[in-house]
Amino acid sequence: MARETLSTTTVPPVIETRKVKKTYETGGETVHALRGVDFRVQRGDFVAIRGPSGSGKSTLLNVLSCIDRPTDGEIWIQGVKANDLPERQLANLRLNDLGLVFQAFNLIPVLSAYENIEYPLLLQRVDPRNRRRRVQQWLDAVGLADLAGRRPQQMSGGQQQRVALARALVTEAALVLADEPTGNLDSKTTERVLEIMRQLNQEQGVSLLVVTHDPEVSEFATRHVDLRDGQLMERGTA
Repeated sequence: MARETLSTTTVPPVIETRKVKKTYETGGETVHALRGVDFRVQRGDFVAIRGPSGSGKSTLLNVLSCIDRPTDGEIWIQGVKANDLPERQLANLRLNDLGLVFQAFNLIPVLSAYENIEYPLLLQRVDPRNRRRRVQQWLDAVGLADLAGRRPQQMSGGQQQRVALARALVTEAALVLADEPTGNLDSKTTERVLEIMRQLNQEQGVSLLVVTHDPEVSEFATRHVDLRDGQLMERGTA
C-alpha cells in the first residue's frame, strides 16, 4: 500500500490532526472521547496538553502515537497520512518518527539501562558502532552513564524515567510524546527531567508533546493547550 502524502512545497508539521473523532461504546452508551480535534505540532514546538480526568488526554495521546486509530478524521505524521496505514507500516512509523515516554516507564526488566536504550536501535538495524555512540550520548545527556549496567529494579523511579526518556530520544525521532513524564517523580527529579527536556528542545530542536496535570511542566512548555470534553483550546504561547 502506497503512503498518501501531502502535496506541498513547505515543510509539513511534525504531526497534524484533522477533525479527529474517537468514540467508544460502553454499557450501551456512546462516549465521545474526542470531538473533531484540529491540532498541529511544528518542528521545535514544546507543547503541554492539560485537562481534568476524563477529558480525553490519554485517548488523544494514543491516537497521536498511532497506538489507537481514530473513529473519524485524519492523522498526518511528517506529511504522511498515518491512520490508514496497515499495522506493519504503523509500527515502522512509531519506531522511526515517534518517541514514546509512558507514565509507567515500560522498560524491559531483564535488560540493563544501556540495553533498554539500545533496543529500538536494534529494531532499526543501526550498525554496532553507531549504536554504541548514540546510546552513550544519551546516557551522558540524562546523567546516567555510571548506571548503564543496572536493571530497572535496581534504579529509582526518577532514574527509570530518565532511561525511558533516553530510549525515546535515541532513535532521533521527529516528535517525542510523553504521558505524565513527572507523575511518579519527586520535586528535585521532576526539575531535572524537565530541564533535560527543555535543553533538548531549545538546543537540539527536538519537538515535544507532553500530557500532564502538573503546572510546573506547563511552565517549561512554549505552547499550552487545554483539553475539555474532547475538544482542544489553545491558551497561547510562553
